[in-house]
Amino acid sequence: MTNKWLEFLSQAGATIHDGSVVRFASTEEDAQACLNSTIISDLSHLDLLAIEGDDAESFLQGQLTCDVSKVNEHSLQTGAYCTPKGRMVTSFRALKIDKTYCLLMEPGLFQSTQTTLGKYIVFSKAEIKNARNDFIILGLAGSEAANLLKEICPVPDTVNSVTQTDTITCARIAGSPSGSGTDINPRFILFCNQGSACSIWEKLTNNAVPVGKNAWHLLDILSGYGQIEETTVEQFLPHNLNYQNIDAVSFNKGCFTGQEVIARMHYRGKLKSRLFLADIETADSENEMPKPGSGLFIKEEGNFKRHGELVNIAIVEKSAEHYDCKMLALLPSSNPGETPVFLSNEGGSALPMKIMDLPYKTESQK
Repeated sequence: MTNKWLEFLSQAGATIHDGSVVRFASTEEDAQACLNSTIISDLSHLDLLAIEGDDAESFLQGQLTCDVSKVNEHSLQTGAYCTPKGRMVTSFRALKIDKTYCLLMEPGLFQSTQTTLGKYIVFSKAEIKNARNDFIILGLAGSEAANLLKEICPVPDTVNSVTQTDTITCARIAGSPSGSGTDINPRFILFCNQGSACSIWEKLTNNAVPVGKNAWHLLDILSGYGQIEETTVEQFLPHNLNYQNIDAVSFNKGCFTGQEVIARMHYRGKLKSRLFLADIETADSENEMPKPGSGLFIKEEGNFKRHGELVNIAIVEKSAEHYDCKMLALLPSSNPGETPVFLSNEGGSALPMKIMDLPYKTESQK
């Protein structure tokens, strides 16, 4: 993110730490805004890995879980890059801007992804670069998001569709439930040229509430989109995060790195654990929030036994003594709600979870 953009956001009321926007109001006020209002969020803290060159498509097709042939100026794909053992190095949303493939991923993942992909790209006419500063990336979500977009660019009309102009590439992604939980609000990601970003922000914030990165992460969690973070690299299989249910794995395109393990799980294996959405009351300080990859436990005969892992977590609101959070959790596939599950037993405390419904169907529900 450029210093000029950070200065602009700071003057607009953003709290900035380590070069990224943390929040505009308090973290919990931002979260409530994203549940009940139309919001705009700066996403420039996310990593953006770009691959370009004559062999970029064929190279990526042999590495990524998604069908790269479907990534074009009109369409994006969600996917993962895995080790030969099928373990996820990163998760991403992939789109094509001009002739460059861009993989948008959680912060801190560029280097590990570049290192592992770089072992294979030397044999192709393609190269990897860090495109984090090539665009100003914004997120827009809420019931009025599509109407606001009409004033600045063509609106993608279906999930995973993309529109492009000279100054904006706009992608529609899976929506998330509204505060009432009865409607799915649309969401969009905008890749803006540096010169147009300030005017776009000012136009959209006339009717959209600016929020920080926890709020956008919360919307990803509510949409059931499990993501790899720095602390969970090579920890999960795509099936663990329900990627076969959100069209993030292609089983028809041919071989890709990790494909043998992933396909065996899909066609012959028995999936022992998958992604669940859950409510939890947790730490009384943002700095004490549990990290992705932390253990989840059940209690047997007075002792705690590891039962799963925390995948992603975000703050929803704060009471006098704790934060209420939403989380995505890797748990045994069969009836996890029948057995009380706890986030941690560190320090003698056990934080109970409440399992909730995901906004899409999984194998056990079909």
